Amino acid sequence: MKKIGNMSILAGVTLNNGFINIVTDKSKNVKNHYIALNPGIFF
Repeated sequence: MKKIGNMSILAGVTLNNGFINIVTDKSKNVKNHYIALNPGIFF
C-alpha cells in the first residue's frame, strides 16, 4: 500500500483454483476458477 498525503492506493491479485464441486447435484461437475485484479483508492 502506498501512502500519498491522506490518500492510499492498494493493488492486489486474487487466485481461486477451485478443487471441489460447487453444486450439490452429483450429475454435474462445476468448479470455480478465477483470477481477479483488485485495485483500490482510499480517501
